[in-house]
Amino acid sequence: NPLGGLHLRKLNMKAYNEYRNPIDRRRLMMYSTRGSMPQIPASVLKAKKPKYSREANLHAIAHIYASDRNSLFVIGDHLEISADARRIATISHTVIFHVGVEELLFSNEPADEPSNAAPTERASGAADAPDPSVTERKWYMQEVWTDRAEGGRGLHRSRIWDPDTGVHLATTIQDGLVRFKDNSSPPKL
Repeated sequence: NPLGGLHLRKLNMKAYNEYRNPIDRRRLMMYSTRGSMPQIPASVLKAKKPKYSREANLHAIAHIYASDRNSLFVIGDHLEISADARRIATISHTVIFHVGVEELLFSNEPADEPSNAAPTERASGAADAPDPSVTERKWYMQEVWTDRAEGGRGLHRSRIWDPDTGVHLATTIQDGLVRFKDNSSPPKL
């Protein structure tokens, strides 16, 4: 499995969100892949018309997976009733990439493996070990919000950014069923 999972970090947005209406709240998630991703051959990247390869698709799929991971939970979180969620299911999930594959590439796992590294991170002695020239993990940022929740449905939206360059890489829109306990009374958005 070339996509063993993601490192996910939720930034603390309590001070930003505290006095905002649920519709105006934001969540920032940082994510990076665990382990090493298959890299796109240089010949493919240098071609005038890049031939999108299996490797390129895996990098795009990692961004799609990150955009969907825990996404609909933001609806309950922003309504402050996330603990009351009973059922959550996606109706549709759209990801629109605004850049070429070159800007979506994850770097391999850093070579200096910390002693507390997650067990899914590869050991440096493995055949597909991280590139020793890579010293930092490549992180991407997802800015998440909800602008509609009523009647057991919710709309989740996000923008994916490269925080190093400030480039807006993708936009996501997800419609979902969100059912809460009967005694929950979320505010209408």
